[in-house]
Amino acid sequence: MQRCNQQGGTQGVAPTPQIVTSSVGVGPCACTDPSGKVWGSYLHGIFDSDLFRRWLINRWRAAKGLPSFSGQGAHYDLEPALDQLAEVLRWNLDMKAIYRLLGV
Repeated sequence: MQRCNQQGGTQGVAPTPQIVTSSVGVGPCACTDPSGKVWGSYLHGIFDSDLFRRWLINRWRAAKGLPSFSGQGAHYDLEPALDQLAEVLRWNLDMKAIYRLLGV
C-alpha cells in the first residue's frame, strides 16, 4: 500500500517495488505489489503512450508465456473522445437546469 505525502511523492507503508520514479527527486510516481500485477500511480496520462501500453501488455503476455504483440498499436487521443462525450451530454441533459442549480 502507498500513500501520497503533501509534496506529491509516494511513500510505501510496506516494502513496495517502485516502477516509475520521478526525475525531480520526489520519490516514486508509481508502485506495484510484489507480484507486479497490481499497479498504482497518480501520474496523469501514464497510459496515453502507445509505446508504454505496448511494453506493459507485452510484459504481462511474456509472464503468461504468450508472444509479444508487434506493429502499430491502437490510436489513442483523449480530447476527441471527451469532446464527443460532452456533445452527447449536452444533447441529453437539461443544461440550463444544471447551470441554474450550479448558480452559473
